[in-house]
Amino acid sequence: SNNGNTVNVQIYDPSQDIWMNGTSVPNTNEYKSFGASGAILGDTIYYFGGAASIGSFNVQSSIRRGVINPSDPTQIEWTLLEIEENKVGYRMAAVVSDQKPYWIGGSEVTYNFDGIAYNGSGGVASSNRILRLEPETQEWKEYFFDELPMDLRGIANVSDGFKYIAGGMTSNQEVTDKIYKIDFDAEVSFVSQNKFESQLEVFPNPCHDYIYLEYEGNDDTSVNIYSLSGALLLSNLDAQEKINLENFAPGMYLITVLNQDKIINSLFTKL
Repeated sequence: SNNGNTVNVQIYDPSQDIWMNGTSVPNTNEYKSFGASGAILGDTIYYFGGAASIGSFNVQSSIRRGVINPSDPTQIEWTLLEIEENKVGYRMAAVVSDQKPYWIGGSEVTYNFDGIAYNGSGGVASSNRILRLEPETQEWKEYFFDELPMDLRGIANVSDGFKYIAGGMTSNQEVTDKIYKIDFDAEVSFVSQNKFESQLEVFPNPCHDYIYLEYEGNDDTSVNIYSLSGALLLSNLDAQEKINLENFAPGMYLITVLNQDKIINSLFTKL
């Protein structure tokens, strides 16, 4: 809204291409928010953090839970979770993995479009943090990294174990061109940072039955090909050899080269 935070809940039905109104959130500053983010786990919405539209747009710690009626998804029962250890967050990416909601990156101070804090404290730093909520115990788990962006609006949900973030803002108020691949299968063991530049070339692209690779690195590599849904289609390929795609259906695929603990990715299209 242009006039403050709202209580509206909007639902899109892709099968009918229509919008519906859901049960509004309560008309309080614990629920109303901008810069919050959330995910759906089963029939339950979790949305967290953000900024209140009062005062200096203070950062919020509320975790709002909305239980959706599966017989009528417009009916949602809203409650606040009671968590002993309060966390705050603003403009994070939110996703579900292994039946748990995660909030990725973002900051702990609210800011304007330029990365300057609303409270007048200057440039805002990224939290460099991933938060996991345990739905059963309602406890937080934190993971910290050398670099995770803030000012995020979404995340690519490739599979349950792997997610991608593109871009965002770093702690020096600069927009980044990095791609962040997050591995949840090893309990968020690493975040790799890559640029889709000239590190890996796939040709011809688009292709028909074969592709060749050209990349920066040594010969100690492992090449895998995935569908965009995250399914591993070919593994342990030789990067120096012609790769046979005769059995692949037309479409877009992700190819990954593992080279000395460095992950290099590229997309290609089979005609």
